Amino acid sequence: DPCSTLKFGKSKGRAKPLRTLHHGWSRIDQKSLVYGIGCGRDTSEFRSVKIALVGNPNCGKTTLFNRLTGRRGKVGNMPGVTVEKTEASIRQHAHIQLIDLPGTYSLYAQSEDERVTQAVLFESDIEHRPDAVWLVIDSAHLRSSLFLVLQVMEMQFPVTIIINQTDQTVIDLDVLTRILGVDVIPINAANDNVSTMGLALLASSAREGLVEEPRLVPAAWESAFQILEGAFQGE
Repeated sequence: DPCSTLKFGKSKGRAKPLRTLHHGWSRIDQKSLVYGIGCGRDTSEFRSVKIALVGNPNCGKTTLFNRLTGRRGKVGNMPGVTVEKTEASIRQHAHIQLIDLPGTYSLYAQSEDERVTQAVLFESDIEHRPDAVWLVIDSAHLRSSLFLVLQVMEMQFPVTIIINQTDQTVIDLDVLTRILGVDVIPINAANDNVSTMGLALLASSAREGLVEEPRLVPAAWESAFQILEGAFQGE
């Protein structure tokens, strides 16, 4: 039964009892969640799951949002184009809401659109915060994306990393997954079959990564970058 299949994320100390929030996804020790797909149940009974799409400007985030939801949001980060969040449900999975947030290079908001992304992720009301974050990375700009990736992961959201393959950069997905402790899914947001791409993403498990000491100040980043660069060959 796909709805009863659970994927375990990282857990510290003694495991807490499983808390199932609805038939479609579950948290394990508050660190991991899975989505209910292909189970043949009426999704109208499911609690709505909110997934925030986060990434650098022009990483393919809005293209992915448009294709998964059938919406026609404007693509690009020119002034006045993407300055507020857009929400829509994934086609055929009405209980899963995607939130397309304006592109940003960090959580240190400098512009109006960056402040929108910051406000959503720092929302204090748990009922309005995203349940998970899909971090979209352009394969052509892996290194410059890592700062935002680490910042979001340090906030302890359940995370899935999505590599939008826009060039021929070779990425060792196994190494990246082992280092960060989260699922890494390669796609081509513009060209992949939308059904196949959606199923691959929803079959993943969003979970907290391997971050021992959460912080949002840019301290000791050099060592983290040196480790992560081992996953990127020839860039």
